[in-house]
Amino acid sequence: MTDTAVYLYAVTNARDPVAGAVAGVSGSRVRVAEHSGLTAVVSTVPLAEFGERALRENLEDLAWLEAIARAHDAVVRTVAGRGPTAPVRLATVFHDDRRVRELLEERRGGIERALSRVAGRSEWGVKVYGTALTGSPANDQASLSPPAAVPEGAFSPAQRPGPGVAYLRRRSAQRRRREDATQALAGRAERVHARLAPHAIASHRHRLQDRRLSGHDGVMVLNAAYLIEDPHAFTEAAADLAARWDDMRVEVTGPWPAYSFTTIDGEERA
Repeated sequence: MTDTAVYLYAVTNARDPVAGAVAGVSGSRVRVAEHSGLTAVVSTVPLAEFGERALRENLEDLAWLEAIARAHDAVVRTVAGRGPTAPVRLATVFHDDRRVRELLEERRGGIERALSRVAGRSEWGVKVYGTALTGSPANDQASLSPPAAVPEGAFSPAQRPGPGVAYLRRRSAQRRRREDATQALAGRAERVHARLAPHAIASHRHRLQDRRLSGHDGVMVLNAAYLIEDPHAFTEAAADLAARWDDMRVEVTGPWPAYSFTTIDGEERA
């Protein structure tokens, strides 16, 4: 039994996908394992760091996870720059090269179809944030602040609402404004997707991210990936949408390797 395992980054049919020195996760040397015309891009990693128990602990360590994600993405980008590439999910580890080649054999049909689908194309991401009422805690707080004094004579003593009733009315009005604003933003997000999707070969809508994870102000209303053949037309359409609303931000990123359209999930853990 060895004290190492094999980390899998991606599968490609490109020739020499990692020609030259490429550093992998934890500084490991990236190499290839070939089978039936497919090339798995891998590196040898220590079980002390990537064994099942160690991985469970390390995946809770955000600093470790960020370093691994950056190294993983750097390798995938290098490979994608040389030809059609199917990225593998982060931290996919096998016992040895034999198990990697068995994966290539078992999934060969699906991998070949995925590589054919992404050839000459790239992934672009679009995130849309609402920056108006729903995204401003300051506005929320302001709306709960004590009201301006009610003019004398505006209410008879019997009509004048008590402090508790006034507070509940403000809360109710605030909730209605938030619901209306959220509904309006959701409608615009649908219009953005409907405008961009025809420019894509395929699209995928990811789960919306909490603002603490996305690191942006405002409320995320669209988190989508598009598989693009003509980036010019796509980015032009996105720029037009971004300029349309003052209270909504359209963030476009790319080109990326086709993470959202070719991912191969290896189930094995070393």
